[in-house]
Amino acid sequence: MDCGFRFRPTEEELVNHYLRKKKQDKDFKVDHIIPEIDICKYEPWDLPGLFTEPESPYQDMFFFSPRDYKYINNRARTNRVTERGFWKITGKERVIKGPRGSIGRKKTLTFYEAGPAGHSLLA
Repeated sequence: MDCGFRFRPTEEELVNHYLRKKKQDKDFKVDHIIPEIDICKYEPWDLPGLFTEPESPYQDMFFFSPRDYKYINNRARTNRVTERGFWKITGKERVIKGPRGSIGRKKTLTFYEAGPAGHSLLA
């Protein structure tokens, strides 16, 4: 990002000005600000190195993450398993509100380490 540029969007801006435009307009380019990766394939300690310089004081990370379903025919089961654990939805789902009501939902993912040492959960 350019010097002096600080990216601090509201939840409404993220949904209306970035996510909705990205979904509707395939030519809408925002990857230089909000990259797209499947975060559920990474352990949480690996994420900061993907988005910021190691010495960066910024801790906020924004990204688009496509859903990866466990089974091709079942869109209800999202695959959130990594080599060292799994991501689980925790807490209460929160509504993101716009000027005319609900425009989205926000869920919190928590990472749990699991599996015997040296054994992959993906096998």
